[in-house]
Amino acid sequence: MAHTPAIEIPDATGEPDAYVASLLTALGERDPLDQLADTPKEVRRLIADLSREQWLAQPDGEWSIEQNVGHLFDVDICYGFRIRLILSEDRPSYPAYDEKRLVALPKPPLPDLLDAWEAIRGANVVLYRSMDSAQQARTGVHPEQGEEPAIRLPQKMAGHDIAHLNQIIRTIEAVG
Repeated sequence: MAHTPAIEIPDATGEPDAYVASLLTALGERDPLDQLADTPKEVRRLIADLSREQWLAQPDGEWSIEQNVGHLFDVDICYGFRIRLILSEDRPSYPAYDEKRLVALPKPPLPDLLDAWEAIRGANVVLYRSMDSAQQARTGVHPEQGEEPAIRLPQKMAGHDIAHLNQIIRTIEAVG
């Protein structure tokens, strides 16, 4: 199998501006809402023929496929909360979160986790697609990244999806 190069994403806390820029670079010219809608289906396709052992493998100390999916699930919960605050309050501040602590929380087994993630992701995509230009321009305040318009959230999430799809692909290549 080919070797897929890693997408390098700087530390969100230590280099917030570089982190956001790298996510937007990973997204490139793709439509963020299409990417968000497609990612869970792409993950299902990628892992369809893998065993539970392969889902749990952590080559080179990276997150397993199951941990990646759990992390994407967590991100949808957090970003879903943030976008709802932005759309329902004036310039809200929202908390940062520790992805390593969140990913360590108990989650359902991968097949059930995928179902739950797809449901949350689907609800978030409906909300993102419903935003008019005035809603897209509403702002929230991230504690590390500063003020951001509502439209930036799905853009960051879509770039983030691409980085984690890359990690999942590299894990599959490593565990065969």
